[in-house]
Order: sequence, then C-alpha cells, then structure tokens
Amino acid sequence: TRVQAVSEHFHAIENRLKQYAPASQLHEVRYHINEAQWRLLRAQTSCNFYWAQAWTPKVHGDLDLCEAHLSQAVAELA
Repeated sequence: TRVQAVSEHFHAIENRLKQYAPASQLHEVRYHINEAQWRLLRAQTSCNFYWAQAWTPKVHGDLDLCEAHLSQAVAELA
C-alpha cells in the first residue's frame, strides 16, 4: 500500500539523517522530519480506514505532505 511505502521511506530517511546530518543543519532537518512524521501518523490513523473512500483524499493529502517534507529534509543536507 502507499501508506506502507511512505512509512518505509520515512524510516529509511530518518535513520540515514540521524547518522549523517551535520550538527549545524540538524535543526532544520529535524523540523522537516517531525512534520513528515505527524502527517504520516495522521495518514495511518484508523479513522481514515474506517470511513474508507470518504476519507481517502485525506490519506493521500497527508502522504503527499509527508513526502514533501522528506524531500525538503534531504535537500537541506545538499
């Protein structure tokens, strides 16, 4: 599922950034990781799956924002 794929992507980037992020850049990177995480968690909430198709756009919206923040976190390290 997309939720699982984005979750795996999030955890891979989070682990990589923890290992390689220079201390001077950690604040901005951590901001984007935190933003990505709460959007991922909200996308994973059971309400979204209980209400099914009615809430599918909410899931994809949160996953889109999660991916955008992950991309920004990686860009901060470039």
